[in-house]
Amino acid sequence: MRAPEGWRSVRLKDIAFHVTEKWEPGEGGNYPYIGLENIGQGTGTVLGIQKSEGISSIKTKFSQNDVLFGKLRPNLRKTACVNFSGIASTDIIVLRAIEKIEPKFLFFIVNEESFFSLAVRSAAGTKMPRTSWNLLGEYPISIPPLSEQRRIAEILSSVDEAIEATQAVIEQTRTVKQGVLNRLLTKGIGHTRFKKTEIGTIPEKWTVAPLKTVAHVQTGAAKGKKDIDNPVELPYLRVANVQDGHIDLTTVKTITVSASQIERYSLQVGDVLMTEGGDFDKLGRGDVWRGQISPCLHQNHVFAVRPNPDVLMPEFLTILTGSSYGKSYFLSCAKQTTNLASINSTQVKDFPVLLPDRDEQEKIVAVVQALSKAEQSAQNSLEKTMNIKSALLSDLLTGRKRVPAALLTSAE
Repeated sequence: MRAPEGWRSVRLKDIAFHVTEKWEPGEGGNYPYIGLENIGQGTGTVLGIQKSEGISSIKTKFSQNDVLFGKLRPNLRKTACVNFSGIASTDIIVLRAIEKIEPKFLFFIVNEESFFSLAVRSAAGTKMPRTSWNLLGEYPISIPPLSEQRRIAEILSSVDEAIEATQAVIEQTRTVKQGVLNRLLTKGIGHTRFKKTEIGTIPEKWTVAPLKTVAHVQTGAAKGKKDIDNPVELPYLRVANVQDGHIDLTTVKTITVSASQIERYSLQVGDVLMTEGGDFDKLGRGDVWRGQISPCLHQNHVFAVRPNPDVLMPEFLTILTGSSYGKSYFLSCAKQTTNLASINSTQVKDFPVLLPDRDEQEKIVAVVQALSKAEQSAQNSLEKTMNIKSALLSDLLTGRKRVPAALLTSAE
């Protein structure tokens, strides 16, 4: 691609030094340490700083304004421009802008979509794919004068600030939501008298009942059965479709069952879908089925819980199973291996359900849904801002859109 007027075509290695100076445990001191786990995924932020004390392996030194790029699993998009000196994991490439190159401009170059694509394509290794500076250094770029670099960096940094502010709103909303939810599930609404139960203190008018007494727990169809009589192919939901608080229908696959079993495995409007496990965070997660596809079945790794509508709202059950109370129950009885956990239908049926009356359930659901709506609104705003940033990165770093001359003067 031809460089815009006033810009020059170079390779990344022409504008950035690859810092390779090492730190060894015997050097002493207590330096700030950044590992891959300390860099946000796709956010360009440092999430936390460790100390070098106790570290027993060689690390790479970095200085203020250096750019960090995670070379291990580059698809995770872990980058940062640091404002302090320290040491970093050797799975992080440390880059230092040469003279006449704005460090923040360099940072945004390595955050461009085409650069990430190169990093992912060039990564070698199946389980632990890593890219290398030898390949990334050949990345072709166009460089504007320093004043334009600075102004571009200012514009993109302002977008980053908006993104960080929105992320803070989302985190704060989640914190408030969790706090409110914990109180609602222990104190209820308007209660002054409480009682002790096997699961803790709850409002005196509430009861506790095993899920199997207030709902039907339906197991799903197993994939891969042979010699099926009168086979019918129908859409079905897998664990991947059942997320925490929503149903993802982006990819819906089909399963073949006998015509006589369609009713047995079919979902009904108001069913609460729950996963049997996987990663710890997937345990018991789910949402209410609204009949988006009809007919639709579910696999054996997804439970369909059908509440008795006279005593239990599906939305209230979803709130309960997704709360810290619900997650603690499922984790306490799950079969666990390294990073994985699973529950069976018996454990689901024995889940102790908190039972306010229907009127109070509706009030609790209304409060939680209002907070969820606020969180989703902020999430939508974040996605829009991220899209704006992506477009600006592409336009400004290639010169398709130029910074007005009047703005360049202020950056000099």
